[in-house]
Amino acid sequence: MGNGERQRLFLERNPGYYQRLHAKRRAATKARAAAMAAQREFVSVFVAQLCKAPLMLPAPVETIVIPGVNAIPTRREEIRARIDSR
Repeated sequence: MGNGERQRLFLERNPGYYQRLHAKRRAATKARAAAMAAQREFVSVFVAQLCKAPLMLPAPVETIVIPGVNAIPTRREEIRARIDSR
């Protein structure tokens, strides 16, 4: 018995086998595509919500003023200017 005859006999015993096989493959492919689309939609909604949320940044910096310490020059130019002005 040759391969062609074996395949012909198989198809006679199992009508519609390949149609069912291909239908299962198509269904699995469509399910994967639907899952990917749902995931893509979820990610886009999640990112949109993140963009709408206000940023939780730290409070603005307030300069601390200490009378004795703030009088000390911190920059080299200020120190040179004070020395030169004497």
